[in-house]
Amino acid sequence: MPENPPGYTKIQPEYYLELLQRMGSKSKYSVLPPIDVAMWDEDVYLDTDISDSKHYNDVFIEPNVMPGLRSWTLQIALIGHNMMLSLLIIIFYEQGLKGLDVFTFLFYLVFLLVVLLFMFLKNDIIRFNRQAQMIHMTDGNSSISFPWREVQGFLLSEFGVDGRNDIILALPYQVEGLLDDSIHYDPFNFSGAFDERDLYSTISSIRRYEFIRRYMEKGLKAIQPNKPNPRIASGFSVNIPKPIIWFAIPFNWFTLKPLVDKWFIHRAATMKWPEEIEALCKPGADLTGYDTGVVKSRPDLFYRVSYEHGGKVTGYVDAQGRGPNNLPADILKLYEDPHKTPDT
Repeated sequence: MPENPPGYTKIQPEYYLELLQRMGSKSKYSVLPPIDVAMWDEDVYLDTDISDSKHYNDVFIEPNVMPGLRSWTLQIALIGHNMMLSLLIIIFYEQGLKGLDVFTFLFYLVFLLVVLLFMFLKNDIIRFNRQAQMIHMTDGNSSISFPWREVQGFLLSEFGVDGRNDIILALPYQVEGLLDDSIHYDPFNFSGAFDERDLYSTISSIRRYEFIRRYMEKGLKAIQPNKPNPRIASGFSVNIPKPIIWFAIPFNWFTLKPLVDKWFIHRAATMKWPEEIEALCKPGADLTGYDTGVVKSRPDLFYRVSYEHGGKVTGYVDAQGRGPNNLPADILKLYEDPHKTPDT
């Protein structure tokens, strides 16, 4: 295993802790428990259908959220494209070619280029490899891998027009070229979403974090759904609130949703992992040089989750469900204010 993924620089532990503290101090982030702290059993809720062995097996799990997210993005772009195309058709029908001015046609071409861009945009896909205790990422051409044991989770909550929730997984790396002493950059991080719910529901994001953590520690047996009818995790929204069905149906047809969905499902099916990653994801792969030791959860410390007000991590308890007298120093440091002046 290479010391660092190509194009990335390992951050020194002291500086990495400072960057994590800075991330946690931002209003849009909330620090999640380290991956060696399990959720209290009574708070665990698993409802993901893991019967698809292509994406869920004893070696790895792989989110299938990207086709649905790409589909939604393209639908938004198609609103402008189809409106401009409709306008051009009306003008041509009423006035012929002489009615089509250059500006209107160029404006349509802009929307057309945006649609084509979204149609052929590369999809990044992720695998959580329990066998190698690694996280793999690829765009279909190149790939990078990081050790799972180095992950620190954050809950992202953004408000406003572009607001979203997400589970963010940070790692002690930065893209090469960024100064090690810079305070303007977060450490390398990525979304751990498996489902469109993970992107708008805080509690779903927290549950997904525990879902990944449990799998990487104990495998498929630890993420079996406890819901009678588990839901297939995807990026396709199927829960349409009744008051907006009257809008959603014509919107989906105007933006060609059935065709758009099929297109991105096809693209996802044709995405291929590089051979070296596929080799690591085969049962019994040669893992010489990899630290395959499982990150075991602490037996004496758990975190609690409240399902009220959208969901949040409320604190830590010991094995008896009582608040611990003292939290371990490594956890306390994650919550420290990075701007606090050290005592002298």
